[in-house]
Amino acid sequence: MYGFIGGHSSDSSDETREIDKRSTSEQKHLLAPYLNTKLSDDYWVMKTTTNPLARWMRSFVYELSSFFVLIVLFAGTLFGLSSGAILPLAVLIFLGLLTIMEKVAIFEINRVNKILRTDFQIVPNWFSTPFFSWDGLKERVTSLRSWMAIVYIFVAFFWSVLGFIVTLIGISGILSLLISVGLVAFININRSFEIVDGADKSPAQVPNWLKASNLVQRCLP
Repeated sequence: MYGFIGGHSSDSSDETREIDKRSTSEQKHLLAPYLNTKLSDDYWVMKTTTNPLARWMRSFVYELSSFFVLIVLFAGTLFGLSSGAILPLAVLIFLGLLTIMEKVAIFEINRVNKILRTDFQIVPNWFSTPFFSWDGLKERVTSLRSWMAIVYIFVAFFWSVLGFIVTLIGISGILSLLISVGLVAFININRSFEIVDGADKSPAQVPNWLKASNLVQRCLP
């Protein structure tokens, strides 16, 4: 009898602990936007990236920065693929290019995640063998990730140039529109005033007889 009662009380205490844990986790989830926790950080990132203006500004910054970054990467890749050096040195430069593509990929993923607030994962340790070895040579030449990184540089450079040109055209159009609207408004304001007898008066405030007398005086010799 006492054992049955003790077991029942133990089970009820376990259920009570589970209920307390669930209630505590639910409270943390509800209070996450207001607490300095991981959930609150995710909530803040979600709220930031769902803002259309913030997304547009991040895309604009990413587009401008990508143009200059990819110019350097494109020039370095072209040099690695066609350095024009003697054959042993050209092979060494080519293998170095394939090896450094891992660092380039890590740099680009970090740049995209930082600017666009994405969460692309980084795959570390592309190569498991040393650089100066036959297995290392085969691993770098046959590395699909290295070749995909090279293809990415060429494709991204093309689209970055195109996007940069379109962005400049859009900015120039907006500035031209603002300048033209401001210039037209300035001309209309200047034309709405005439100097009569040394005073600035609006044409609507000048009497008709004064306009007629001025016209007659101009016609007379």
